[in-house]
Amino acid sequence: MSEGESIRIRSMTLGERLLSLGLRCLPVKHGKHRALDWLCRRAWNRDVLRVWVPFAGKRLRISVDELVGWHFAVLHSFDPEVVEILVAAASGMDDFVFWDIGANKGACSYGVAAALPGARIVAIEPQSALAPDLEYNLGQVCAGRHYLIRSGIGEQDETLELAIPESNTGRASLHISGDNEGVRVESISIVRADRVADESGWGWPSIVKIDVEGHESAVIRSLQGAFVNQSIKTLVFECRGRDRDQFKEIYDVVVDHDYVIYGVTKSVFSTRLKRVEQHDSAITDYVIVAEGFAAASGLVKLLDT
Repeated sequence: MSEGESIRIRSMTLGERLLSLGLRCLPVKHGKHRALDWLCRRAWNRDVLRVWVPFAGKRLRISVDELVGWHFAVLHSFDPEVVEILVAAASGMDDFVFWDIGANKGACSYGVAAALPGARIVAIEPQSALAPDLEYNLGQVCAGRHYLIRSGIGEQDETLELAIPESNTGRASLHISGDNEGVRVESISIVRADRVADESGWGWPSIVKIDVEGHESAVIRSLQGAFVNQSIKTLVFECRGRDRDQFKEIYDVVVDHDYVIYGVTKSVFSTRLKRVEQHDSAITDYVIVAEGFAAASGLVKLLDT
């Protein structure tokens, strides 16, 4: 959708609202998103694919054309354990900067901004089609304390090709082919992290989330200046089995600057962090924490002892 195109937005149908209420009321911490996939993988009403979603006392406009938007519209979250970890890490901070690298439709940014009114949010997302709604929603949830960067992060300024699966924009990657059916390709700009720190006017972040589908190690290397001076206190990143080589690259960068890495383990009722020194095939999300910070922050409640 271009920014000049008229936007049609509908309310969620009665069935969609009942589905949302029923799933959100389930007495479990994890499993609601899996249940949604099992019950209904896409919006029932597909005549208009942008809906109003109530969130934190505001009304957000969310495109439910694919998985991420549909899940947020129904459950008001996406990757809720990641938001839980970020909020726990920042809970003792009065004023801090959060970078959401690979913000996609903004679920993580909205969750952190709503839970922590002192947070300044830098949402970093290169997909042009996502920008209008992302900017609008950030203005609703965290007006006056957000900045949107319409690019990716890397070690050098350049232009690259991003492959975007139409069924799940959250799987957009610089490291997959755009030749497959149902995948479109967009040329995006990549900028160095130090430029983002300068452009936002808020400097290096304290808390970071990275979800860039195989480009994580390049982003970590670009953030090295923030690791050197330990500006970053907590960083959550995704590393699936296919990216296990990246884990060692990331580990080698951060341990030299007195950081430790925890793996995120989930059960139906809890989120836990266990210290790791190598990739674990059963884990997809990891947390980089400044040495000693976890025990002195809200993260201590999530640590395995």
